[in-house]
Amino acid sequence: MTNTKWLRRALLGGVALGVMAAGAQADELSDLKAQLESLQGRVNQLEQQPTMAPLPDGVSFITLSRGSAQLPNYGTQASREMGDKPSDRGFTIAVTPTADLPAPIAEVVVYGYVKGDVIYDFDKDLGTSFYVPNIWSSTGSDGDHIQLHALTSRFGIRSRTDTAIGQIRTQIEGDFWPDAVFDLRHAYGEWDMTPEWTFLAGQTWSTATLLPIGVSTVDFSSSAGPNAFPRVAQVRMTYHSGPISWAVAAEAPSYTSSAQWPNLAAYLQFDAPGGHTFIVTGVVTDADAEFLGVSASELENTADRDGVGWAVQAGANINLADIATLTVGGLYGENGAHCTYLAQHMGCDPFDANKFERVDFFSDAGWGVLAGLSFGITDTTTFNVQYGITRLDNDHGAEWFTGGSWAADHVTTQTVHANILWRPVQQMQLGWEIMWGQYKFDGGEFGDEVGCGELEEDICASSKDDAIRAQFGAWFFF
Repeated sequence: MTNTKWLRRALLGGVALGVMAAGAQADELSDLKAQLESLQGRVNQLEQQPTMAPLPDGVSFITLSRGSAQLPNYGTQASREMGDKPSDRGFTIAVTPTADLPAPIAEVVVYGYVKGDVIYDFDKDLGTSFYVPNIWSSTGSDGDHIQLHALTSRFGIRSRTDTAIGQIRTQIEGDFWPDAVFDLRHAYGEWDMTPEWTFLAGQTWSTATLLPIGVSTVDFSSSAGPNAFPRVAQVRMTYHSGPISWAVAAEAPSYTSSAQWPNLAAYLQFDAPGGHTFIVTGVVTDADAEFLGVSASELENTADRDGVGWAVQAGANINLADIATLTVGGLYGENGAHCTYLAQHMGCDPFDANKFERVDFFSDAGWGVLAGLSFGITDTTTFNVQYGITRLDNDHGAEWFTGGSWAADHVTTQTVHANILWRPVQQMQLGWEIMWGQYKFDGGEFGDEVGCGELEEDICASSKDDAIRAQFGAWFFF
């Protein structure tokens, strides 16, 4: 009897387990069916989406190419910066959003060059660049001198990105001149607020420079006249439409020690049909400032600037039947504003000279003129020649550190540059240049009246001097 009861219970337990297993299996099948239906729905959705066309042969979403020609709208002042941003330099990394290949939405250009210079001075050692005031301040360096350097080698990075609020561009660039350490030239960003208006902030060329004017030179300092291109921190608004562009900017003040408002600079440029360019610029400065680095204990009469400084410039590039280009420019300014934009001058403020220790030279007004021609000899070779002159008025009447008067009324510097530039391939350029420079003191009273000593004997005997230099330069672009 006992065995029969045990067997009955075992059979009932087995039936219960079978029923439970069948129920669990049914639940799993229901879950699997629901998952399959969900997956099928997602597949149907994917099938309904349009298919992406395959990329053409040789094309990818991220590309690396030689040059920056795919940046036709890079910057807002192409003609003003053509020499600084040629389309065949650098390497471009581009990100393209879709396979139908519209314009890339983001590009980064890495560019620069290595430049080696071989310099031969026939008269005096004038340093790593042809700086005319060194003719006057170089003591005991008469005679021939030769030197080689690579200080003007350059490296830069540019970028542009298309955004929902307009294109944004940046540039960072530097070189190693004059002290063999990396020196920041440009660091700025641009934002195209509208198709015609662009906002810029950072450090780049002053808005009042005559940047499109002048010929290319092998020498880094270039010619006298309105040929100085200062790079300053600024905030700028630019309007550009067709052949006309103009801009206004607030820039770092010339006299940061006591200036109460920034320099205000502007330009107006017209690119005429036929390859002609015309430009007018102006700047206004806070000139109510003491000379930097000079105290009354050093000089008997410490000069102060007082009031407002201003300078205006004008220039033109004239295309001569596609055979040559004539370039001309001029500047006039007062109360120190002219000093920033004139090249090869001897200093508007107190400066050190080996012969006279410290000299107080106050330039209340000044002007400069340049004229040049550039001839295309062949498709790869050009001949360039340019004359420049800079003149500063001595309004203060300088006082030597040791006393006595120096009655020079004007200081004038002149230069002539002539060169041949040959570019056999896009990655290299060679240049040969000869240059002449002269300084001159006009209306000077030199002699015993100013207490000339042994160090000053040569300058007291003559009010002008000149020098000649020859230079070879080789650019290797990347």
